[in-house]
Amino acid sequence: MAVVLTALAAALPALPADLEVNVGGVAVTLPAPFNEYVEAGDRVGDLVSGFLTPDYRLLATYLPRNVVAAVSGNKPVHLDNNLVGYVAVMRQVERTDLTPPLFARAVDAAVDGASPRKVDATKVRETEQRINLQMRAIGAAPLRLGEREILGELFRQPNAAGFAVRTGVSMNGHNGTLTGGMAFIRVKNRLLLAWISVEHESPDLMDWLTRSLQAWSDVIILKNGGEIGQ
Repeated sequence: MAVVLTALAAALPALPADLEVNVGGVAVTLPAPFNEYVEAGDRVGDLVSGFLTPDYRLLATYLPRNVVAAVSGNKPVHLDNNLVGYVAVMRQVERTDLTPPLFARAVDAAVDGASPRKVDATKVRETEQRINLQMRAIGAAPLRLGEREILGELFRQPNAAGFAVRTGVSMNGHNGTLTGGMAFIRVKNRLLLAWISVEHESPDLMDWLTRSLQAWSDVIILKNGGEIGQ
């Protein structure tokens, strides 16, 4: 996957780290998840959209600035650990006024559905098919998804909550594991979903993912005039 994202991003200009988007008729600011990350543009977004069902609308995809821009000098680039951030909305509730009680109920429902378990193999195959439609469109090798496992809740606060998922991946003979953190974030009475996905294994990975996803959620909330807290 790193090769595909790198090839796509390399041909695109680096865009400002803070992106202004429209969510259900409301202007929302989306900062990048990490320093030196920028919004990668529509072509990379089309590929990342394959990981989402049609129920979601992708708003932004973030990659390192050097990945997005460096090939202008014809230099090789590498996406360390396949670290990608992206933000989406749920189409069905995009225009819903999400009051604090409604957000709390949405998080409770998500927690009930995020208890540690294996994801149905049929849903994994459907995701794989969506991704590979985009892969074929750019002439890339197909991606094979292995077992997907929901790992449970990472954190919860008044306007954000995070969860974790792990998925096996295989491409061009390379086998790896993508670990993703997904956050529900309430800003300006709208619901955002932010993901950080990384191909990396280490003893402190879950702690790092929790800290990184919560920090990004906090910045998104603050940039949009919201409040954070325990």
